[in-house]
Amino acid sequence: MAAVSLDAIFAAAEAAVCECGAANMTLDGVAERAGVSKGGLMYHFPTKTALLQGMVGRVIEQVDALRQATRAEFGDTQPTELMVEIRLLEKLNAMASPPTTALLAAIANQPDLLEPFREEFERRIARRVHSDANPARARTLFLAALGLHLSGLIHMPLLGDRERVEAFEHLMRLASNPDERL
Repeated sequence: MAAVSLDAIFAAAEAAVCECGAANMTLDGVAERAGVSKGGLMYHFPTKTALLQGMVGRVIEQVDALRQATRAEFGDTQPTELMVEIRLLEKLNAMASPPTTALLAAIANQPDLLEPFREEFERRIARRVHSDANPARARTLFLAALGLHLSGLIHMPLLGDRERVEAFEHLMRLASNPDERL
């Protein structure tokens, strides 16, 4: 029997969340989508809770890797942390199936599983956004970008695709020009 790929399991779980809804994700459905037996799935994740914990851990790793890649794309321009976070949220927003989809499964099934993500999120915000020269302005810009991303994630986009792109561009302009008024 071929080895079970954790990436295939996580991709199947994320697809199940997108297609069936977070509350309806089952181990049987994930195993079927991943092309493995339920026993093969349960070898790695004996419970739905274990799978959700794995998904949340994977989200933290994927978002951190995407953040590092985003920072590198700025090259020698030395972006502010706020600019990196806004660009990161813009990238997540543009993905057909962003890694943050896995968070929906955790929220719907066991909100306490989000604690590692919540802790990382709070550290990141405290370290990066609040350290801005104008923390209130930085929070406003960051929360606007986060709202754009989250509204798309829950399939309630507040703006059309073009308007969302323009909104992210505007937020980046504001983040890169601290003297420009909101």
